[in-house]
Amino acid sequence: MSDPSQLPLYDVVIAGAGPAGAMAALVLARAGRRVIVLEKMRWPREKVCGDCINPSAWEIWRRHGLEEEFGALPHHLSAGVCLESAGRELFRHDFAPGPHFGPRAVRRSDLDEWVMGRAIAAGAEFHTEISVTAVDTTTGVITTTQGDYHGRMILGADGRNSTIARMAGLTSSRPGRCGRLAWQTTLDASAVDGHVHMNLFPDGYYGLVRINEKSANMCIVMSRHSKATPQSVLSRYIPNTRPCTWRSVTPITRAPSTLGRGRVWLAGDAARMVEPFTGEGIYFALASGEAAADAILHTLNGLDATPVRADACLRKGLATYQSSHAALYGKRVWVNQFVHWCALRPALAMRAVRVLSAIPGALGTLVRWVHPAPPPHAAS
Repeated sequence: MSDPSQLPLYDVVIAGAGPAGAMAALVLARAGRRVIVLEKMRWPREKVCGDCINPSAWEIWRRHGLEEEFGALPHHLSAGVCLESAGRELFRHDFAPGPHFGPRAVRRSDLDEWVMGRAIAAGAEFHTEISVTAVDTTTGVITTTQGDYHGRMILGADGRNSTIARMAGLTSSRPGRCGRLAWQTTLDASAVDGHVHMNLFPDGYYGLVRINEKSANMCIVMSRHSKATPQSVLSRYIPNTRPCTWRSVTPITRAPSTLGRGRVWLAGDAARMVEPFTGEGIYFALASGEAAADAILHTLNGLDATPVRADACLRKGLATYQSSHAALYGKRVWVNQFVHWCALRPALAMRAVRVLSAIPGALGTLVRWVHPAPPPHAAS
């Protein structure tokens, strides 16, 4: 690892250019901070994702003056949500009309390229196809396959299998193996209506949503031990479909990581993952990236004023971030925890959904909790 004094100094080095890393870079760069984002993949890239963006994200776009640009991205505005069990409809909820109600489906590569593009326009540096090989929580030096970088702070936003979290000792060295896999493909949208379809079946569940007039996104979550294949599930519930190319990813969930140590903090899935059933992953990533950036800005201001008290300043900043991060998830994550419990017990989940569907208003209340109506200024 290089001598920090011999390296160009950045205010923040961010690993990962997904929604959390790109949003953090945007906030920091607009505040005049020197930021560099390192991404291990070629850019832009597709990935396993449901492509649905929770309407709560409109508040984030509004705060940063991005509502019109986001609204102009290629998308499909979901008309409602349909909950099914083994292919049989149990519940249908229609969203209020208007662009700010209900989830909006945007192809993930389009979203990520746009948010990162806004960060670059604000002044952030961006380098792709770079893998992290070491990180120092004390000095802020990060070693990669293309050399060393020095940051006054480092933000790990590199996803569910975060290299930063592992190397900084912020996650278990022996993570429990997730018993489920997620599969994703793109289908012809001709057989898909305007609703988000969530289907519970004995081996797991799937989500199906249009992303534009021609294409639909299908994500399937199943047990590793299931005898079914994603293609057989697709054929079972949507007959006469052509063989598809599938992407897969694991883990689906895992225990939350420690949010930070020294000069290294985490955001997005690197910090905490939620069950993808409710479609809030992108919102949580954006919001946690924004929260991390806000706390980092306050911390950097403190470091500028009192450089000799760096450790105390970093601890105070991390405590601020921990508080906002807990509030972000604590208000809404109980629905995801319930869904996670159900996902591990598909047979019981199917029964629970049938019971809830028989109680007037029960499932509608859950939907409104996950997809809340926007405040008046956003709906106008």
